[in-house]
Amino acid sequence: MIPVIAAAAAALAIPIIATPAAADDYDESCYAYEAYNSAIVVGAAGEGAADYASKTKLDPVVMVVTDEKADGHHVGIRLATKQSDGDTRYWAWHENYDGSGTHTKWETYASDSGGIVSLYFQVAIMEGDTIVGYCNTLKFSNSYW
Repeated sequence: MIPVIAAAAAALAIPIIATPAAADDYDESCYAYEAYNSAIVVGAAGEGAADYASKTKLDPVVMVVTDEKADGHHVGIRLATKQSDGDTRYWAWHENYDGSGTHTKWETYASDSGGIVSLYFQVAIMEGDTIVGYCNTLKFSNSYW
């Protein structure tokens, strides 16, 4: 079996279109890598954006994931949020099975009665349900807290 390690390179936060709640806007990206015999190759690129609507709601949440390599793996992206009690909630994976060079975009919202104190996105290279490489974007805190 080929050894696999994960590494991440996160880009700087880039503000999205200014709105009255511009301080609460969040836009971030990262690249997921796999290493084969010490050769690092990119397998997935993903980015997410979210607006904090309140202490308990993100609206909208936009996620995009791109399959960067013809390696037989598929790619995914998901939202992760920190609740007011300190627990992390991992939301459902959104997966792209369309192959190398394709990207998929989802627009949704997130609501959690446990609160949303901060958020980040996870981007993964997947084989079935197994993550073979991933990255996390930078975390962004909710100014409503």
